[in-house]
Amino acid sequence: MLRANLATIPLLLTLSALVACETATDDLESGFDGYSAGQDPDGYDNWWDDPANAPDVDRDFTEDGRVRTIPLGSNGVLSTYHAIWKGEDGGDRAGIGVAAAGDVNGDGRGDLLVGSIGSGGDGITYMNRSPFGTGELNLGASKGRYYGTTGANAGKAIAGGGDVDNNGQDDFIIGASKDATAYTNAGAAYLVSNYTRGKNYLPTGATTLLGDGYYDYFGWAVDVASDLNGDGNSDLLVTAPYWDVSTASQEGATFLFYGPLTADVTAADANAYFVGEASNDLFGTRVLDVGDTDGDGNDDFMVSTRYEDSAGTNAGAVYLFTTWSDGENLASSATAKITGEFDDDNAGNQIAAAGDVNGDGFNDFLVGALGNIGTGAAYLVLGPMSGTSSLSSAETYFTGQLSGDQFGSSMIAGDIDGDGTVDVVVGANRQGTDNRGAFYVFMNPGAGNISAFNAEIKVIATAADDYLGSWMDLALDTDFDGTDTLIVGASGRGQGGLTEKGVAYLFEVP
Repeated sequence: MLRANLATIPLLLTLSALVACETATDDLESGFDGYSAGQDPDGYDNWWDDPANAPDVDRDFTEDGRVRTIPLGSNGVLSTYHAIWKGEDGGDRAGIGVAAAGDVNGDGRGDLLVGSIGSGGDGITYMNRSPFGTGELNLGASKGRYYGTTGANAGKAIAGGGDVDNNGQDDFIIGASKDATAYTNAGAAYLVSNYTRGKNYLPTGATTLLGDGYYDYFGWAVDVASDLNGDGNSDLLVTAPYWDVSTASQEGATFLFYGPLTADVTAADANAYFVGEASNDLFGTRVLDVGDTDGDGNDDFMVSTRYEDSAGTNAGAVYLFTTWSDGENLASSATAKITGEFDDDNAGNQIAAAGDVNGDGFNDFLVGALGNIGTGAAYLVLGPMSGTSSLSSAETYFTGQLSGDQFGSSMIAGDIDGDGTVDVVVGANRQGTDNRGAFYVFMNPGAGNISAFNAEIKVIATAADDYLGSWMDLALDTDFDGTDTLIVGASGRGQGGLTEKGVAYLFEVP
C-alpha cells in the first residue's frame, strides 16, 4: 500500500542514540579491500575501523572514514531499538515479511504485521496491535495470529492499510502462494477485514481469493492499493508469477480486484488482469501502489519481473501502469517499462514508493536489483515515466559493498533527519561473508552513483546467517508519542539453541 507522501514523514532511526553508543573501538568504519590485521577490530565485515586514517575506498579522492556502523546486540547497542519480536519455533523464519497494517481496530494508532513461514511451511501472520511495549517480545503473544493451511506459506507476502470492504477500519491481506484449496499450489490470498484476537485458522475470518490453476502460486505478492480506479474504495493487487498462457509457459500474471470486496472470489473474478510478455518471465515478482506518478489524480501501480530478458538474461524489469482496461491487459501495454542493466541483475526483486522526492508534483519510486555487479543496487526513479528505458538512466542509484550482499533486498524512503529532504534506507540481507545482513541509511542523497561505503549509517546484525534486512516497512505513530516506527526483519536469527526462529526489530523514529 502507498502511505501518505513519504517525503513529508519524519523518519529518524534514533540517530542521536546511535551516535551516542559509539564505543572506544569505535564502530566508525569504511570499507577497504586491502585492510591489514588490527584495522577491523570488531571482526564483522573487513571494514577499516580507524576513522582518522580510513582510506579512499570509492576512488573519489576523498577519505571515506565516516560511515557509522552499529552492530546490533554489542556493548549495549540493543538499547537503540524500541523492541524485538522473536519467532516462536526453530525454522519459523519470522520477519521474512513485515508490513504496516494501518489501523485495524480504529484506535488511531498504527498496527504492524510480521510474517513467518512456520516450521511446517503452513505460515503464520502475526497481527500486532499497538501499543507494543519495549524490549524482547514473543510473537506467540501477538494480539491476532493467522495460521495458513497445510504447506501454504501464508505470511511470506503481507500488506495492509486500506479499507477494502468499507466497514470503516483498515484491512490487511495475507498471501499464501502454496495453498492447495483449489489445485496443487494454485495459491490463495486472504483479506482480513475484521481483526479477531487469538488464534485464527485461515480461511476462517477472512474473505478468500483463490488461484485458478495448478502451480500458479497466486498470492506470491500482494498489496492493498489506496484507490486505483477513482471510485473512493481501496483495491487489491495479487500476483501469480507462474500463471501460464499455455501449458507450463509461465509468463505470469497480476490480478486487480476493485473494492469494496466482501465475498469470496477466484482469480477469474478479477476486474482486470495483466499478463507477462514472454515465457518464463514470471511477471509478478512484486506489485505495489506507487501513488500518482503522472499527475492525473489517480494512483498508479507497478509490477516487476526479475527474470525478464530484454536487456540481458535475467536482467529483470519493472512495469508502470497508469491506465488500463477491464479484463485482460498485456504487460507490453504498460505506460512505462524500465529494464535492468546487465545479465542477472534481477531488477525488480524489490520495489518501494518514494513519495515526491524532487517536489515536481509526480510521485517517484525505488527499484532493487540484488544481482547488479554482484553486490546489488537500488535505483531512485523519478516520475513521470513513459516508454521503455533502462535503470542506467536513473538519476540516483546506490550500490552495495561486497559480492553476494544482495544489497537492495528491502528499501524505504522518508525524511530520516527531519531536514525536509528525502532520505533512503536500503537492506542487504546477505551482507558480509557470513550472511549476517545489514541496512544502510543515506541522508539526502544527491545524483549519481552512491556507494554503500558512503552511507551515513550502517546497522549490522548480531550473528552469522541472521539475514537482517529481509524486509522492512514504516508504520505511522503506533503509540501516540508523535514518532513513527521502522520495522526490519531478520528472518534467519536463531535464539535459545533453535536456528532460524527469526525476529523483527522495531525502531522508534521521531
